[in-house]
Amino acid sequence: MSQNYVVFIEQPLKMDLLKIVTSKLRGKPINDGIYWDPNLETVFHMISKHTGKPVSAKYYVKAMADFHQINAFEQDDFLLLDLLGSDDGGAVNDYLIQNILQIRRVLGPGVASPWAFPV
Repeated sequence: MSQNYVVFIEQPLKMDLLKIVTSKLRGKPINDGIYWDPNLETVFHMISKHTGKPVSAKYYVKAMADFHQINAFEQDDFLLLDLLGSDDGGAVNDYLIQNILQIRRVLGPGVASPWAFPV
């Protein structure tokens, strides 16, 4: 979020609601219904804080997982974002409780990356 825009990042992490809702009955974990689709793109949506409406452009980039928006600001008619993420969805499974509880397990590293979008 910057001074004038709220940013939503649509990632290729998809949910199968039927699998999630029935996971207990099937004896499966909830994450059995969550999957990464590397064939889909990541989409950046920007909403104007002043009007509450989306800006006319959406920005499409190759599939990436975003964990955290480090910083967002506007400069010279660009919205600049610093994101922490990875190039694939594999890191999502690193943060399952059984993996977090393994004290000696090294979790997948995130990579900080800068992005610039015209506004």
